[in-house]
Amino acid sequence: MWLQRQLGNQYTASCWTGLAALLERRAGRLAGQRVLLFSYGSGVQASLLVLQGRAEAPPPYTLAAIAAQVRAVCQELRGMPIFCAAVPGRSCPG
Repeated sequence: MWLQRQLGNQYTASCWTGLAALLERRAGRLAGQRVLLFSYGSGVQASLLVLQGRAEAPPPYTLAAIAAQVRAVCQELRGMPIFCAAVPGRSCPG
């Protein structure tokens, strides 16, 4: 959940940041596994996706290559300050 805390509430996009967090931490275990992504908004529509991890894929679509890109972005995000919406221009405590 650290990624969601870093980026804030994303509503439907949280589905994709959840996938990014999964890839960052467990990409090596996803080959041959199915990942279910479900997201709904405040209305009557929802999205349901089923993704299949494949060990063999053409570059740059291998799990290892995607995970490396996600890790690079996550590393950049970890170095950024977290700001409070309640107090513009000030970092959040803790």
